[in-house]
Amino acid sequence: MNFRLASNPDIAYENITVCQAATNKSPKYFLTMCTMTKDMDRYVPHWLDYHKMMGVEHVYIYDNSRKSILARTTRKHIKSGFLTIIPWSHKHSPTKSYLEVQVASENDCMWRHKHISHWMMKIDVDEFLQPLDPNRPTIPDYLKDRNLDLDHLGSVRIQNWFFCRHSVKYGLQQLMNTRSVFERNLIRHAEPVPINRGRDKAIARPANVHLYKIHGVKLGGDTLTLSPTSEMRMVHYRGDNPLHHGFCSGRQYADFSMIRLWYKLNGGNVTDLNMHLGKMLPLMKKMGIKDANSLGNSSKLLAVSNTTGKTITGTQ
Repeated sequence: MNFRLASNPDIAYENITVCQAATNKSPKYFLTMCTMTKDMDRYVPHWLDYHKMMGVEHVYIYDNSRKSILARTTRKHIKSGFLTIIPWSHKHSPTKSYLEVQVASENDCMWRHKHISHWMMKIDVDEFLQPLDPNRPTIPDYLKDRNLDLDHLGSVRIQNWFFCRHSVKYGLQQLMNTRSVFERNLIRHAEPVPINRGRDKAIARPANVHLYKIHGVKLGGDTLTLSPTSEMRMVHYRGDNPLHHGFCSGRQYADFSMIRLWYKLNGGNVTDLNMHLGKMLPLMKKMGIKDANSLGNSSKLLAVSNTTGKTITGTQ
């Protein structure tokens, strides 16, 4: 079905699936990703590149901006068929917030692709899922793990772990404003955010979800929580979000695991990376930041006291 705005015929929604009944065919994609953005266009390319290398097969972006350049900044991904941009410049009700529009986009995406995508990641463009088990280096490796038997679930919960930029007081301003999001944000909080604090995100199983709201399934199958220290965590670069510049609080640790992963995925110049990190550590020590990297591999350097491990919870 096609819809056209009466007040402006140039704006239209085409080929909208009104209702898609269950099908015996296998889903087209094993893992997709869906989000809503507004004026975050320049942050999207690295987010797409990273998750494509992590096993995501297709991405749906609901564009809430009225002056978007997203189609230009993501041209290569659109051309390759990896990305679909859906115009979503709706306004929220006078008595509500933008979350009303976001929840609508999430459920539209979930229902529209219920039988097209086996699993669907629901994260923002400043959030990156990082597998921590070297034996399961990509996101699908966890979802296909026969020992976990995940297909009956509504979602897999991924805990949030905040990363932030460096202070400019020690001459890091030039380094802050260059390179990738991974190189700008080498400091993390001491511990992940505990579950059910409004920071978790999920990889949903659309066929088993009836209602979704930002941080998880509200009506549908059960949720499994992965350990943020040994299985998978959500690296949240909140300080790179223009709405939260300067965000960095509490105990801080230098954590180079994501930048090393990014270079490994891209076949980056290790000499250049080591030179960059070499500039960081002395300055971080002056700032009183502890070096978590000296503890060894990812599993060890992420060890904290509040590990949740595998837990099954009902719909929240």
